[in-house]
Amino acid sequence: MATVAAVRHVAFEDLGILETLFAKRGDTVVYFDAPVANFTDSALQEADLLVVLGAPIGAFDDALYPFLSAEAECIRRRVASDKAVLGICLGAQLIARVLGAQVNPMGVKEIGFKPLELTNEGKQSPLRHLAGVPVLHWHGDCFGLPQGATSLAYTNVSHERGFSLGGKLLSLELSMESEIYCE
Repeated sequence: MATVAAVRHVAFEDLGILETLFAKRGDTVVYFDAPVANFTDSALQEADLLVVLGAPIGAFDDALYPFLSAEAECIRRRVASDKAVLGICLGAQLIARVLGAQVNPMGVKEIGFKPLELTNEGKQSPLRHLAGVPVLHWHGDCFGLPQGATSLAYTNVSHERGFSLGGKLLSLELSMESEIYCE
């Protein structure tokens, strides 16, 4: 049994299909709502896995959403401690930010269901299960590949839609079953 700390940014977004998988494994999921979360809470650092979910905001919108700075610092501490982190949508962008990669508007929205294109490394990663499966894209921003990271997935709109770093960090720019949108 593992403890999963999930950071959500919008009340109606949750882990979607991942929550079902965690429940089948007997894992405990604890949600932290980003706008009011205490990102120094030890539970965020002690959890076996931190999952940072999506939102219709940008990874550098600190002026509009002051909690983003504290959230980025929380992610930075976990990465520095070599603890498992999964970033989905905004979560992936925040991980890219923490690792020094660019996160910028694409100039076009990528909206709809379509499969990810997997790199050779992506075909050997946990993303291999998504090969050929249409996933929800609802993005206006994209991230660059952080130094030392391995590119796993892309689309015809964005060069990076997934990356990993070491064995404990995975970032995916896609939306989960219950996520409706993602900036």
